[in-house]
Amino acid sequence: MHLHLSEEVSGTHTRSLPLDEWLATVREGDTVVVNRLARLGRNTVYTIQLVEDFNCRGLHFHALDLGIDSRTPASKMIIGVFSLSNQYERENN
Repeated sequence: MHLHLSEEVSGTHTRSLPLDEWLATVREGDTVVVNRLARLGRNTVYTIQLVEDFNCRGLHFHALDLGIDSRTPASKMIIGVFSLSNQYERENN
């Protein structure tokens, strides 16, 4: 099962009803796919917590814009770096 966050879902809030509903239905081995990492969460801490929760639940995460897969240590680092960059950019606009 794949989750594709639509553009109507805003990452400006840390909670998202569509995401919460989807998370209640996923099973170990499912994959979360987002077009852009910024669509998952606008807050760095929340984004990192979500990805860690995915890993703990046996879910895989792919961000298509960055070509990252949460199953690798390097990708986990990149998720953190880009999450910080996204938050920095929003706070300075």
